[in-house]
Amino acid sequence: MHQFRDRVKALTYSLSALLILALSPAVLADNHVNQHASQPLTLCEKMRMERQHEINRNPDIDLLVPLRQSSDANCFSPAENLYFVSLVAAEAKLGPNSPWYQTMGEENRGKAKLACEVMGYAESPQTMTMDECIAARYNEMMQPYNDEYRNESTDYINKRNALGEELVEQCVTAFYQNLPNLPRQIQFPLAYYDRKLHAYPDWYLEARLNDNDWLMNMQKTMASQVIGEALDKQCPGDMIWWLYLST
Repeated sequence: MHQFRDRVKALTYSLSALLILALSPAVLADNHVNQHASQPLTLCEKMRMERQHEINRNPDIDLLVPLRQSSDANCFSPAENLYFVSLVAAEAKLGPNSPWYQTMGEENRGKAKLACEVMGYAESPQTMTMDECIAARYNEMMQPYNDEYRNESTDYINKRNALGEELVEQCVTAFYQNLPNLPRQIQFPLAYYDRKLHAYPDWYLEARLNDNDWLMNMQKTMASQVIGEALDKQCPGDMIWWLYLST
């Protein structure tokens, strides 16, 4: 039991240290220097700068594909990827940032388009194109609300990032608590090692003894299905894919 607690503490501490380092002014300053260095940035350096911007500045992290399916993930450690997907899960729990601003933006974009059409930009551009006209009118309409939106966004990002750290600690703790009940053949992180199982934990098998469809196709069961069921509530979103065993 003491060994288990030590492993959980060690993993949580290493992750906390990683987050502190990632968000420190020194790292951000170093990124700023690298951006202006004569030597071109590598692909992974660019990916790291972009992700840092997402973490610090973007209140709406929108992954076009799951991180486990993106080659960008290879530029980061499993711990870094676990934290990043925890932010997506945190946003799902918190709900969208400043929904009023998005609603107002959609309404004002329509008003801006109508205003430009009435002014004749749609038929005969004069000093600007139709798109430029819409953008200019839209910015004028939204300008009085931008400061309020920025303040709300800053608060939202701080809450999201804090919740993300809490979710990581919750998920990692549950993971280590459940290790004795998981097949030893499973390798982590699942993002790289999700494979079909040849043996199943008792609790997983017992829950399916009356499921004829599963019994007929049990050999197709993937490791992610077992881990997902074991940690469903403690590891929301795609967090199970980036869990790993500390050495």
